Amino acid sequence: MKTELIVNEPKELEKQSTDISTKVYALQIVNAVANSQADSLLKDCTSLEKQIKIYFDDSKKTAHELHKKIVDMEKTQLDPIALMKKHLKHEMSNYIANEELYNDALYFYNIVVTSSKNLLSMENIVDYIPIEMVEKNMEVASKAIDQDRKDLNLYEFKENAQHLAQTVDKILEQIRLAQQKVIDDAIKEREALELKAKEDAEKAGEEYIEVIPEPIEEPVVIEKIEIKKPKTNLRKLSLTHSISVLSIKKLAQAVVDGNVPASWIMANESAIKQDVKGIEDTEQFYEKYKKSGVMLKINRSVR
Repeated sequence: MKTELIVNEPKELEKQSTDISTKVYALQIVNAVANSQADSLLKDCTSLEKQIKIYFDDSKKTAHELHKKIVDMEKTQLDPIALMKKHLKHEMSNYIANEELYNDALYFYNIVVTSSKNLLSMENIVDYIPIEMVEKNMEVASKAIDQDRKDLNLYEFKENAQHLAQTVDKILEQIRLAQQKVIDDAIKEREALELKAKEDAEKAGEEYIEVIPEPIEEPVVIEKIEIKKPKTNLRKLSLTHSISVLSIKKLAQAVVDGNVPASWIMANESAIKQDVKGIEDTEQFYEKYKKSGVMLKINRSVR
């Protein structure tokens, strides 16, 4: 598609511009008369400026309408493509997000199964926790892993998996604390026996000979299982963040305290210019806005 807009050159206006230009750049303002001549030439420039704008006004309107028509035609062709892309990205995003939820859930359930198997391998597990509880956790996790995902609510599926994994973590911590208590109690008991033996020797008037005790046998600690998280291995989803500044004062204080970068606060130059537009000298500005961190420069010129 070829579209052409023809606009004639404004020859007469160009001539006027050249004549005024010659006078403008030849003029040297060294006295009041020359300054008056400059003011007159300034008015000539303004008048010519209006004529030029009027000359091109119709062409600009025509070009604008033509541009609008072309943009509308382009939009008509592009909109269906944009909708198709949006639909595909939406479906892909949902699929990938669901795959991530499912794989995350399997990750937690596998931790539960592996940790439960390790707990059940402990000879004295019953000293710390009912074995039925561990077996139940492993059974729930195993069934979840083998479950058909077709009818699953994947958000709930992952949430349940996380909750169960947290339960196993608490069991492991409970056992660790119990094992530590056994060690601490054994140390206290040994220290008490050693103190009694020393006191008995002193009462009998005998020399107490310190006996090097046998090392306390520490129980086998079941460590938290680390399992490599499965990769979804799909196209990575882009992230979109929404930010709301609830308190500019708190944000400013956070910058002062060094908790967030200074780049988080952008100066509103438009608002500053609006507030200072009537100020004619910098001393007045610095007197009114003390320690603002803003530097003001004022340029004076003929309007």
